[in-house]
Amino acid sequence: MDILLDQKADLEHSVIVTFLDLATPTTPSLAKIALATGAAVVPLFSYPEGSGYRFRTDPPVPVEPGDTVTTLTQRFNDRVSREIFATHLWFWFHDRWTPRRRRATGLEPSPPAAPAE
Repeated sequence: MDILLDQKADLEHSVIVTFLDLATPTTPSLAKIALATGAAVVPLFSYPEGSGYRFRTDPPVPVEPGDTVTTLTQRFNDRVSREIFATHLWFWFHDRWTPRRRRATGLEPSPPAAPAE
């Protein structure tokens, strides 16, 4: 099963953890599955190579004693963030940190109200 953690997550169905050093609503689905099953998660990365792609797996991210949905989701995001920072490769077309979403999470103040006339 593939779960893409870098997708936008609805605020009511997400946890707020950091991704690329920014507080970001992130789906907790992968952490919930790992906690329910005890299964380790194997990160998979793909890189352009010639006319195709090369794939690489990293060592599994295990469920550790005391893990919560939030701590495990953060560890998953940390792993993906480290890879992006190390390779400078991230193929994405949308902004995960739109002002409306950041305001809704309390991560960005609302714009000032228009002055009364």
